[in-house]
Amino acid sequence: MVKIDETQEAIAFVRMAVDNDDMAHATQAKMAIEDGVEISAESEPHSPERHWTFGSPTGTRLDTRDLENKFAPMDQDYISFDERLRSFIMHCFPEDAPRYEDLIYVCAR
Repeated sequence: MVKIDETQEAIAFVRMAVDNDDMAHATQAKMAIEDGVEISAESEPHSPERHWTFGSPTGTRLDTRDLENKFAPMDQDYISFDERLRSFIMHCFPEDAPRYEDLIYVCAR
């Protein structure tokens, strides 16, 4: 239960950071409009040039089934990892639950 709480706290922290960034950009845009300054595409909160990226710095990733196959022989915590992760997502976030054929990617260790 503690791990779930930690994860949800981390998600809330990231969501707050994104929301605060959006509000700051909206405020800047409003002030620029009031001052008659032209707003560039870079100052818009969701322009294609600006986005959040999470994951491994090297860009390597595994899907959860590969992760399970790779680590389960050495670490019992990875046995049925894909199934348990999908069950957790379906229970906690039913609207975002992936279909079985959809892959779930994670950063490599």
